[in-house]
Amino acid sequence: MEGIPNNRAFIAVRVNEHGVILDPGAPSALSTALAESSPATDLFLFSHGWWTKVPLAVAKEFYVEFTNRLLQIASQSPAGLRLPKSSFAVGIHWPSMLNEDNPHALVNWLEVFSFYTMEKRADVVGETGAASLAQLIYRVHKESRGELRVHVLAHSFGCRVVCAAFCAALTAIARDFGTIPDTVRLNLVLLQAAFDHDHLEREKKYGLLCAPEVPLRLLVTRSEEDLALVKLYRDAERPHHLLSKASNLALGAVGPSPKSVADFGGKDDVAIKTGLTYSDVMSKKARLVVADLTPLHREHPDRRHSFSGHHSDILSDELYHLLAGFLFRSETDAASVEPQAFRTST
Repeated sequence: MEGIPNNRAFIAVRVNEHGVILDPGAPSALSTALAESSPATDLFLFSHGWWTKVPLAVAKEFYVEFTNRLLQIASQSPAGLRLPKSSFAVGIHWPSMLNEDNPHALVNWLEVFSFYTMEKRADVVGETGAASLAQLIYRVHKESRGELRVHVLAHSFGCRVVCAAFCAALTAIARDFGTIPDTVRLNLVLLQAAFDHDHLEREKKYGLLCAPEVPLRLLVTRSEEDLALVKLYRDAERPHHLLSKASNLALGAVGPSPKSVADFGGKDDVAIKTGLTYSDVMSKKARLVVADLTPLHREHPDRRHSFSGHHSDILSDELYHLLAGFLFRSETDAASVEPQAFRTST
């Protein structure tokens, strides 16, 4: 894309249902990108959601266009955003359909009934394949000099993949190294996350992410117009909660639980409306930022899907500006916690 003074490269990494990386050249490509004489300063990792065909997962709009638009916005901003000098983007593709080789196969008519299978698969893929990539990135960068900003963006069940990967990788790093280099900055974006709104609490499934010792900032989007999460997710999760008092509210529907917010040390809120720009987001300095997409979705009923509502309505200029303001603001480093040794619960 013209007008972007940035060296950038893209690869797609396929992972099977057991978390095994199917592309033998992927580790080498990552090592080269991060360890060469002029290593990438910014690494983008993308993970798609449930029911995604291979062509769509590696399509331009999924991670190539996302990265290009973010870099374009940053390069055109007069001040406040720090444009990456060199970037490398990785699209993690995991099998989120019953038969991906033939999207028109009869078995895919049963896709709607694979909710629990794909829910579990997302965690397995994250804990194994995606986590191994994260550990590789850490090891390679540990031997190099210079800063690395890691921007992880995921949608729907893909949020389970990256959160499970983060927790597994952080546990391994704590065990093997004990510290995260002060040259590493972590930004995590969960777009309409399809997991319970309390899973980010310190003692819960992905609670390691809120540990104050982890130099991570988190952006979560939510929408009351996301039918897939507001209604369908709750209906599907209801059997899991029959014997407990826990709610089955989705993070992408209602945002993080009050305890999650407290465990992160508070939050900043931003309402996304037509015309929002990166400058509306740059002032949000909390580790946790919650973006409400409801106003934007209600302004565009034409983009509503009859089955899932606005669950996949994530391709818009306002969203690109939201992410650019969150990921690239120059104050990010000052707001991050100082790296130190950290421990994980067993």
